[in-house]
Amino acid sequence: MSAVLTLRRMGAYLRAHGADDWAAYIEALPPDGEEALAFARSQAELGHPDPFRPRTERGRFMRKQLPGFAPNERALAVLVSLEGLREGEETGFASELVEAAMARAQRENRVMEPVESGRRDFRSESDDSGSSRE
Repeated sequence: MSAVLTLRRMGAYLRAHGADDWAAYIEALPPDGEEALAFARSQAELGHPDPFRPRTERGRFMRKQLPGFAPNERALAVLVSLEGLREGEETGFASELVEAAMARAQRENRVMEPVESGRRDFRSESDDSGSSRE
């Protein structure tokens, strides 16, 4: 399965979800570029579904966030870390940087998905009272 076909399917997916500018941006990526190859590897892991299928639950980022801003390299990097597989990578887990960005966006109500239960990146207000749990 070629990266060109993956980009075309991903573009159709984005158009179907109201992200026309992003669809054109994704379709224009060089098929031999790192991003296109990462998306193609990811879809290969899923069996090259047609139409394109987000590989993680966080693929909702594509549907809900991308239509709200213009295509850019930074957001593309986030998208690759969520929906692509880098060469040699066996899992599609986002990097710690992306995890922190997603958690921050959740706290700021920019991303509409549940925060992992039991995970605490910052101390709660009750922890600020001077008592220590350590």
